[in-house]
Amino acid sequence: MTTESTPSTDTTPEDVSSPPNPVGGVSFLEVTGIALFVALVTVIIALLGYRHFVDRPVHFAIVDVQAIVEAKQLQLASMVTTKTVTDKERGAAYDAASRFGRELQDSLNTVQAECDCLLLTAGATVAENVPDLTNRVKELVGLAGADNAVLRRQLERGMRFDPDFQTGKE
Repeated sequence: MTTESTPSTDTTPEDVSSPPNPVGGVSFLEVTGIALFVALVTVIIALLGYRHFVDRPVHFAIVDVQAIVEAKQLQLASMVTTKTVTDKERGAAYDAASRFGRELQDSLNTVQAECDCLLLTAGATVAENVPDLTNRVKELVGLAGADNAVLRRQLERGMRFDPDFQTGKE
């Protein structure tokens, strides 16, 4: 009888190793805590992003477009109604009048972008504490400091009643 020697299967506690922890030595509570923290930070960022980009409060401002158009009309009328106006000056006034609508629209868009607000016409507003950006628009269309009452007086001075003008006599 031959006996084969079998290797000893006696193991000591030092030789027995525990199965590896799949999370790399971090406990379940630590993993849960980290996951909850990441979820909380994600929710806070999402709420702040929504508040900033989507749910922004709307700000209003007013512009007296009628006063701006009237000021431009008075300015152009005073340019062409003097007795010494040349055809070249009349042509320049006509060109300025034809460009004015586009310039006014561009100026309104610029002011709206600057204030990040919704512009309303002055006649459509009954609120008291709404900022008036009419002067800023006047500045952009080249009417800075234009006062309609002063422009009217200047136009009246330049257009005194001339009886010969009505009859066509020179």
